[in-house]
Amino acid sequence: MDFLERIFRNLDNTLSNIKTYGKIYVCRIDSNDDILLKNINRILIYKFNKDVDKVNTVFNKSISIIPKYVSENESRVRIDVLLMIARELGYFPFAGLNDEIYISTLSNCNNNIVSEYNKLNILFNDFFGCGLIFSIVNDNEYCEVFKHNMEKAYEFYVENHRDWINNFINKLGDEISKISFKVFLRQRIMASVFDNSPICYPVLPPEKTATWRKMRENSVHNFPILYGASREVLNKFFYKYVYVYEQYAIPGVIEVQEGDTVVDVGAFIGDTACYFSKKAGSSGKVLSFEISPESISFAKKNMEINGCSNVKIIPYALSDKSGYMHLSIVNGDSSSNSVMNVDNESNIGNNIKVITLDEYCEESKEKIDFIKADIEGSEMAMLKGAGRTISKDAPVCAICLYHKRDDFWEIPQFLKKLCPEYTFFFRCEAEPVLFSKIMK
Repeated sequence: MDFLERIFRNLDNTLSNIKTYGKIYVCRIDSNDDILLKNINRILIYKFNKDVDKVNTVFNKSISIIPKYVSENESRVRIDVLLMIARELGYFPFAGLNDEIYISTLSNCNNNIVSEYNKLNILFNDFFGCGLIFSIVNDNEYCEVFKHNMEKAYEFYVENHRDWINNFINKLGDEISKISFKVFLRQRIMASVFDNSPICYPVLPPEKTATWRKMRENSVHNFPILYGASREVLNKFFYKYVYVYEQYAIPGVIEVQEGDTVVDVGAFIGDTACYFSKKAGSSGKVLSFEISPESISFAKKNMEINGCSNVKIIPYALSDKSGYMHLSIVNGDSSSNSVMNVDNESNIGNNIKVITLDEYCEESKEKIDFIKADIEGSEMAMLKGAGRTISKDAPVCAICLYHKRDDFWEIPQFLKKLCPEYTFFFRCEAEPVLFSKIMK
């Protein structure tokens, strides 16, 4: 039995336990309007009271994620908010089929769930003007939904992609990559079954690499100063994930080298540009592509503060064809900005220029040594626009692999077609990243 079959056997056991232990409830928001997404701006500026009880704290924490869903539909955000609330309260929730979730008391058999959800109903009414529908259901209703999601996941991962998955894992460059990719897929399958979601984020890294992570976290690092982030954010996010864990490197195996030309796609406020700048040194350069005006402003300041004179910030999007795109800006979170195609350059809205990496390299005569990409689901389009460059230069690649359902197999398959000599590595210590390199 391979690891995929074991995952689905464990899911069967979970269903049996749910049927045997605890009670099952259904919960949904009592409104047909897009009441969550319509309140994004209000949530961004709302001052939540921190001195509250557990239910209030869970409610505040859960609705605070809503602004990150600006490009999603109401159904997705409803499910994720309700799932998060149930999990934060210690229950075992599961996405239904119609903007509803089921909640099992399998993991928490206390008698508080009814009173907790009565209080949540009041909180939803006070904040959004509509309440929750919450009631107990029978096993059959819950089990049919569970089985439906499990059958869909089994068809996709086992029936359609098992051969590719097993072959890819066997050819990964080291054992940590193999372990990490299995852990990544396991969480993907769990998300598709329990959350009815095509992706899983964040992804928890393997337990077997915990010692290594702790060692890296306790190491001394020469961190940059980032004007675009508070010290609290730096300590909790940037330092821990980007630098301490070296998200876009596998130390001793895959790293930016002195003299490299690095393409940093999705530069945000210049955090990774600072990192790559020091790695590449004075004889190298970093070409940082970023489309958010706010992020570009921060990035330029951060380059000045940290003396990164070898970084060039380029205000274009990279994709599979040239043209223009409309930038949808998320107030307060430029890392979640999204783009959509438009026909031509326009003075309306936030339209930005789009080019291909192939065109840029042909015009600038750059030879690329390293490509990093984290662009909110546009990674595949960017790679298609870099096909000639990758085939010619065979750069080391570090590509985020979690934004879309099919990226986990489409991106490595595409890169292998462009450069058959690539060996692949994979890590999910911070975000899931696929590495490709010609090993000498």
